[in-house]
Amino acid sequence: MSVDKCFRLRVGLIKSAPNATYTLYGNQRSLVNEARDLGVLIDAQLSFKPHVNVIVAKAHMRVGQIGLLRCFLRRDTKTLVRAFITHVRPLLEYCTPIWSPYSVGMIKRVESVQREITLHEMYNIQERNVCLHFAWNRWN
Repeated sequence: MSVDKCFRLRVGLIKSAPNATYTLYGNQRSLVNEARDLGVLIDAQLSFKPHVNVIVAKAHMRVGQIGLLRCFLRRDTKTLVRAFITHVRPLLEYCTPIWSPYSVGMIKRVESVQREITLHEMYNIQERNVCLHFAWNRWN
């Protein structure tokens, strides 16, 4: 057991905590407000809000990277959907039975990632249609 990775997380809503000290192999464990276990971040109120904030931020970064790759990839919707399913969705779906968003705010935060890539793709489709329209008018 790694002593450096062990800590004390007090779960509950009561602010007054008993002054208990916990030791492991003679080392006192520190009290933390958030803990990561198997990749899921949990706080003392069991709300999973910190976890949702972290994975949504990472997912937005990956969507941005897909947007940067769009210059080099074909501007094909199927390719972008495949990139989203391959690189972003696993991040959002990891351990969802545990941290499943239950509040409207958390659900909207998670869904904002899909909305972002959908808006990017709709913008690209409109841009292509405008280019085709100008090209059509130029030759006719």
